[in-house]
Amino acid sequence: MKQIRNMVQAGIGVLAAIGLALTWGISAAAKTLAEDDHPPSPEGYGTAGSGHDHTESSANGREGHEDEDEERGAEADDHAGHDHVVEAEELGEGSDDHAASGPEDHGEHEDEGLRLTAEQRARFGIVVREAGPGSLHNEIRLSGGIVFNEDRVVHIVPPVPGVAREVLKSVGDGVRAGDVLARVDGAELASAKLDYIAAKTELGCCQFELPRAQAIHDNAVKMLALLESAPSVDQLRHSLSGEMGEYGTRLVSAYAEYVRTSKSYERERVLLEKKISSEIDFLAAESEFKKAQAEYLGARDAVAFEVKQNLLEATRDRQLAELEAQTAEQRLHVFGLSEAEVVALAAGTPAAAKAETEHVCTDPDCKDCEEHRPATPEPHRAKLGWYEIKSPIDGVLVERHLTLGERVGEDSDIFTVADLDSVWANLTVHARDLVAVRRGHGVELRTEHSGAQARGKIAMVTPFLEESTRSATARVILDNSDGQWMPGTFVTGFISASEANLPVVVPRKSVQNIEGRDVVFVESEGGFEMTPVVTGRSDRDSVEVVAGLDPGTPYVSEGAFQLKAAVITSALGSHAGHGH
Repeated sequence: MKQIRNMVQAGIGVLAAIGLALTWGISAAAKTLAEDDHPPSPEGYGTAGSGHDHTESSANGREGHEDEDEERGAEADDHAGHDHVVEAEELGEGSDDHAASGPEDHGEHEDEGLRLTAEQRARFGIVVREAGPGSLHNEIRLSGGIVFNEDRVVHIVPPVPGVAREVLKSVGDGVRAGDVLARVDGAELASAKLDYIAAKTELGCCQFELPRAQAIHDNAVKMLALLESAPSVDQLRHSLSGEMGEYGTRLVSAYAEYVRTSKSYERERVLLEKKISSEIDFLAAESEFKKAQAEYLGARDAVAFEVKQNLLEATRDRQLAELEAQTAEQRLHVFGLSEAEVVALAAGTPAAAKAETEHVCTDPDCKDCEEHRPATPEPHRAKLGWYEIKSPIDGVLVERHLTLGERVGEDSDIFTVADLDSVWANLTVHARDLVAVRRGHGVELRTEHSGAQARGKIAMVTPFLEESTRSATARVILDNSDGQWMPGTFVTGFISASEANLPVVVPRKSVQNIEGRDVVFVESEGGFEMTPVVTGRSDRDSVEVVAGLDPGTPYVSEGAFQLKAAVITSALGSHAGHGH
């Protein structure tokens, strides 16, 4: 074992020595190649007498290579996804001939600048504009997200506890106002419906009692007024033409007895005065008369009181029945029943149905008649406690917390419907930006996942800061009828805080960085030459040119990157051809 261990250690030492030698050799070779093959500086591109400057030191050449590699790597990251390799090859076509030519030909080609045909300009989107004044906007960038428009979100709860019998919609389904989402069976609703039916039945009875009590009262008052004129019994009997119940008979009977005893009393009084009748007969007649008189007067007063009292009681019963029916009906409305459903419930009672279709069937063989139809349970009675959960608005079902057979309570949030035609963009505003963000300010919104863009106005800024983030929220209401703004996605808002008008402003993409210098491609004598520029202030889309580009100078505003790629490709091809 000790010998094996020594052999392994010796092998490892040999391998380490070989690796060190290889590393040193590769570094030395790379250094030699860098010193011998230093690329030309692009400073003289497009100027007369420019060529390859090989007088710089080896150290400077190595630093130039490293800077160029870093810049090319950065540009490759910035323009990832573009097919600039093909474009550069097309723009730099003929580079083989250029590489084969001598140094003098190479200098002459650079003096002419980079030339493109009309077809190449159109294919690569080259746009030339004259440099001129423009505006720069100082913008505030706000991050946020798309959320539901809470003014168009409905949380649906069951009005009555019950058990879910049918669930008809799922998350993501579009719904219209009035669409049935589910059906629930609630015992409390069934009880409320029965109470309403009972109250309506009682009210129907009162509707008959009150008119009868009113008729009896009116006829009794007329008879009592007639009795004041001391009519004959026959006249009194003939006055019983309307509904009076027992009160007419009582008054006629009492009045007839009163009239009979009155006549008997008068006859006995006359006979007593003539000494024809005895005093005992007179006293007996007088006693009967006074008794009948008292009974008549008592009956008259009692009838007057009772008919009035009965009318008041019938009126009160009618009012109470109406109140109970209204209370029962209002309870049904609270439970979610519409006016039409309540009316249908009242019309569906057996008494109402019979009153509407009441007829007498004389055909013993009739099988279609209601009286001969076999008794079957009424469907609305079999599902008296069932009620429908409906959507109150048009929208999309975004939440569902209900399954078949589940028992739900009055506080159960079983459905959520949102109208996605309108959404909110909630933007986070830090305390330092609150001065520049106000209600009514214009804002440009962008989202990365879909590239959607829109302009809007700030509808609201919260008057307080969130304690956890120390930031406020700015809200923008967006039209989302096309569905491009999906709730839950991130969004970025840009608000213009100030504006500056400057002499020369160009698009940011027209300024390219080549070997650490900012350049603009200027059109000159049919070709494009790199012109170093000094940039100043900038915003999201544009940049100020302080020096290097005069107003009125034609420059490449679009397609500058393709020209940059052509310059780099031509430079690499020329080095390969010259074999420096």
